[in-house]
Amino acid sequence: MYARGVPLAKANDDANAIAALDEFCRKHPGHALAPDASHLQAVLEHERQRYDASADLCAAFQGKFANHARAGDIAFLFAENELLRSRLPESVEKYQAFLKNYTDHAQALTARFRMGGALFRLERYDEAKSNLEQVARGRETDKTYRRALMMLGDIAFQQQRWSEAASPLDDYLSFGTDQPLADDAKLKLALALARQDKNDEALKHLAELPNAFPESAHKLQATF
Repeated sequence: MYARGVPLAKANDDANAIAALDEFCRKHPGHALAPDASHLQAVLEHERQRYDASADLCAAFQGKFANHARAGDIAFLFAENELLRSRLPESVEKYQAFLKNYTDHAQALTARFRMGGALFRLERYDEAKSNLEQVARGRETDKTYRRALMMLGDIAFQQQRWSEAASPLDDYLSFGTDQPLADDAKLKLALALARQDKNDEALKHLAELPNAFPESAHKLQATF
């Protein structure tokens, strides 16, 4: 029964795979493969963007198989589900628990980045900064974590720490104008430079913004 569910999952027949795995778990809850089946169910529901169902399966897994080898994977997946259903405080708690218990997990750095982003959205800026700084590597930042630079620059900008804001924003823009919110980063970089009396550098960025981002809502402000 378990062997029937796995190839269905690999064939992207998620609905039938989940049904087969659910039947297996109901009929054989004490089987050695029950934790693997439960984990796969949770992953498949997550991939189908059914985050409530996936979270319920994660909670059930933690209640039954807390010491299983898949427990770290489930803890990370649980946090991801909370984040994707916009339960930001809950996601932060789940990421914190994951990082406390699974420090060497392959997803530890991603968890740090995700938690920093959630804290940023919650406007818990000092906590966000301490996490995002652990994944940001300036112009050597991995593509997966580049938004950390944008958030670090934004935090410093909002706190009027102009020199501290300029560096990560400049690093973020070094990856190209196709980065998410690059127009916002360019305007804030220009303003941060201007407020340090670096007007020539600020003017360069302001002059470039309308051409680099012709559809940007910031064009008028940059011109002004």
